[in-house]
Amino acid sequence: MSKLLDYGREYFFVFPAGLGGHDEPWISISEDCPPDIRERLEKDWEIAKRETEERHRNGIWNSSKDYF
Repeated sequence: MSKLLDYGREYFFVFPAGLGGHDEPWISISEDCPPDIRERLEKDWEIAKRETEERHRNGIWNSSKDYF
C-alpha cells in the first residue's frame, strides 16, 4: 500500500513531537529536493499529519498510512 508522501520519500524525514523543540511531529525536507516536489511535500504533509492525528484520536495506531 502506498502512502500519501511516497512520491518524495528520498527527500524527507519525519521527526516525532518533542524532537528539536517541536510540539508536533514535523517534516524535514532535504536541500536538494526539487522545488516542485518540495511544494507538494509541504502541502501533502499537512494532509498526512492531520489524517494520522485523526486516526490516533480514534484509537487506530500503526496504520500502514502513518508516518509517525
